[in-house]
Amino acid sequence: MLSRSEEVDLLISGTIEKAVKTPGLDENNWVVVAVGGYGRCQLAPFSDIDLAVIDEGLSQEDEKNLVQAVYYPLWDAKLSLGHTVRSQRESVAFGREDLHWLTACLDARFLGGDKGLYNVFTMNL
Repeated sequence: MLSRSEEVDLLISGTIEKAVKTPGLDENNWVVVAVGGYGRCQLAPFSDIDLAVIDEGLSQEDEKNLVQAVYYPLWDAKLSLGHTVRSQRESVAFGREDLHWLTACLDARFLGGDKGLYNVFTMNL
């Protein structure tokens, strides 16, 4: 039997696979990361699914398309998301100011996108 986190992983990975097919959104320069309890694979019933989209160098239009491709289908599926979209630099800077964000990112888990950007993001926290 799959855990709740594993079930959500399957749904999100399918959404990411579709997002990659969006014009202008190959797997470079962005990553979808599970954070907080979901990042720890400890997703309690009725808790938010905490996601972060981290990008580097996407145009505003591509960032908008990425958000629509990743978050909209999850909202349509009636999932309760805790969500953010930040550049890698903004994420690190925000972590220096906001202990809650930094703590959530300590449990960051790669879900899809640019693995290299994920590695840079986690190393710089």
